[in-house]
Amino acid sequence: MYGCATTSDDVGQPEPAKASSSFSLQVFESEPPATPDDGLTPFASTTSDSMGFFELALEPGSHWLCTSFRRCIRIELAAGTPQAHNYDFGPGPGFW
Repeated sequence: MYGCATTSDDVGQPEPAKASSSFSLQVFESEPPATPDDGLTPFASTTSDSMGFFELALEPGSHWLCTSFRRCIRIELAAGTPQAHNYDFGPGPGFW
């Protein structure tokens, strides 16, 4: 699983999304609560590089991919099939 974290702004003159470096991502086996300070430990995590890119080697199956502030999506990974999951930290809390 791989992707790119970007930042965008909808205030004023629209600008292209910019790379979001050091963006923390976490993976859980089941849906975590929306409270990031609950002490729950992810089974995998990574941080985006200076260009916003991140990559995690995960086993096939169902996982929950989350930002450090618990904006999560459920992902289904198939064996041998790379999948992209991008995140834009923009208006509101951002979106996958």
